[in-house]
Amino acid sequence: MLLHYQILILASTIIWLFPPIRQYKQNYFWLFFVLAITDPLSHLFARQLGFIPSQFYVLFTTLFFFSLIDFKGLNLYKIAFYLVLIFLSVFSFVNFWEFSTHYIVVTFSLILFIITKNSILFVVNTGAINTFHIVLIFYILSNILKFWNTLAQFETGIVFFYITTWFQVLVGLFFSIYKEDNPKLLIKIGG
Repeated sequence: MLLHYQILILASTIIWLFPPIRQYKQNYFWLFFVLAITDPLSHLFARQLGFIPSQFYVLFTTLFFFSLIDFKGLNLYKIAFYLVLIFLSVFSFVNFWEFSTHYIVVTFSLILFIITKNSILFVVNTGAINTFHIVLIFYILSNILKFWNTLAQFETGIVFFYITTWFQVLVGLFFSIYKEDNPKLLIKIGG
């Protein structure tokens, strides 16, 4: 079982190195960049600093959130919200066993909201659904479900982990091949 886990993690880590290259100069480049560095740096920092790799997922989830933020037009409320998010990230990192999974689920839910909002705006502005956005939404949902599974401690946990991680490897392949602006991914709606 350990060998299967190591192969899966290695495959996932390698596959997710390619999407930022393909998505360079696209809307979601920074999101894919953070995804690409999360696993390698989490393992590196854990070894060097004596933590467990999962602790760093808290910090990288925060970076993942900030990769989606347009910092133009910041106001006091947004700045306060971002500072609270950073504080909660550090708090969850330090108190990993008690709060990290909750923090990650909530932050990924915020990420899902932002990506869904952007996708809806795309549909409204173009009259087309972008398959790229749909796949991205399903990817974020799979992350929420994976961590929710940890919170709820479902008995199917390890099987669910393997299934979602293999699904995420396939998603990584998709994002390594297709860009957001690929016209083949558009599904026209309406007249």
